[in-house]
Amino acid sequence: MFSVKGRFYRLLNRIIPSDITQVLLLDLSAVQAPSSSVEEYSFDFITADELIRFSALEGAELKPEMAELIRSREAVCFAATVDGELAAYTWFAGGTVDAQHNCGGSQFRGIGLSLPDNMMYLFKAFVLPEHRGKSLNRWIYVRAGESFAKQDYHFIITTTDWTNLAFQRSAINGGFQRLALEGEFVVGKRHCYRLPKLSKVGVRLFGGAL
Repeated sequence: MFSVKGRFYRLLNRIIPSDITQVLLLDLSAVQAPSSSVEEYSFDFITADELIRFSALEGAELKPEMAELIRSREAVCFAATVDGELAAYTWFAGGTVDAQHNCGGSQFRGIGLSLPDNMMYLFKAFVLPEHRGKSLNRWIYVRAGESFAKQDYHFIITTTDWTNLAFQRSAINGGFQRLALEGEFVVGKRHCYRLPKLSKVGVRLFGGAL
């Protein structure tokens, strides 16, 4: 059953293409690990060569050219594997995050983020179907967070569709807090943005490319 919010959102998109997302922030000192057992999984950052190998997996939603994000250090990919085979992954980026990594589709330009030195942006989380139901998304940001904390990162920020309540519940159970709603709206040929002030956490949002 669709929520009232979901029905309103679909109606709005018929009139004005809209990409409204919830901004969430995790203090790594408050992260909550799930109760599921993941002893059979290994967690680590993957290399560009490993990404190219994993991109051959049907349904993994990875492309070989994404390896350049790792090579250029624009982003890192943290994965859960079993016996060297991919089970789940999540991308992270720091510094100035390109708007393409926070975008609702080809008709939008996206919203970029300028982050403080102690924060990473989480995007593109995916679990292969046969490994779902084990809270791997949460385990990845728990384990990745442990590694980031050793590098003096203290926060993870992410965004999700404002109607994606299942992800928001999972994220909040893991320690994330809701910060604000952001949005991009296409009116004719104009791209209009709702960019909340996030200066209290040191984040600046910008519409489209810098």
